[in-house]
Amino acid sequence: MVAILNNPDRLSGGPRTGRTPQTLLSGIALCGVCGETVGGRSYRGTLVYGCKLTHTRTPRDVADKRAGNAVLARLVFPDFLPSVLASRQGLDDTDSAALHTEAQAIRERLDGLALAYAEGHISLSQMTAGTEALRAKLEAVEGELGKVTGLPPIDPVQGVAGLITGWSDTPLPVRRAWVDFTLTVTLNAANGRHARNMTTEDHLTVDWKHVLTSDTE
Repeated sequence: MVAILNNPDRLSGGPRTGRTPQTLLSGIALCGVCGETVGGRSYRGTLVYGCKLTHTRTPRDVADKRAGNAVLARLVFPDFLPSVLASRQGLDDTDSAALHTEAQAIRERLDGLALAYAEGHISLSQMTAGTEALRAKLEAVEGELGKVTGLPPIDPVQGVAGLITGWSDTPLPVRRAWVDFTLTVTLNAANGRHARNMTTEDHLTVDWKHVLTSDTE
């Protein structure tokens, strides 16, 4: 019982690691009422997204699945892949590959910290401090990667196809970057309706970014 009550997962959905987002749409999706970005929380035992004024309580699983599917649909759209390839022309692939390698090494170190804590080799405070430092470094590396490619992180070998086939296993920061790059996600208020009576389209609206003019005509 003591171990359960002391488990940080019960308080925040995961070990506390500063302000690093732990959900797909926190800080990205917008409230359809006030226009502010939403955060993850729990409401009556259900994980939801909502703004600070709780205009929305959108089930997190519904929103995450819809946003993920929309990203994948955008990635396979006829006009998107050519624009991605065109934007990568003339880039320094050596720099890009080196940054990807460094980012992957940091993610492996993060996994190692979690394993060391689970096995009792380090304390929670040691894991938290180490995680915060590594996540800050990972964000810096991915920021540099974005500057090099002009795009969110993408594997230099597998490219967009690898992102599509491996979406569910893609690290959360990378999925968040692609959601933010490709979509505008707006969460809608229930307006008195019960969540079980709402469709996915009732819960949220998804609009693609970087759409060519011809696509909307």
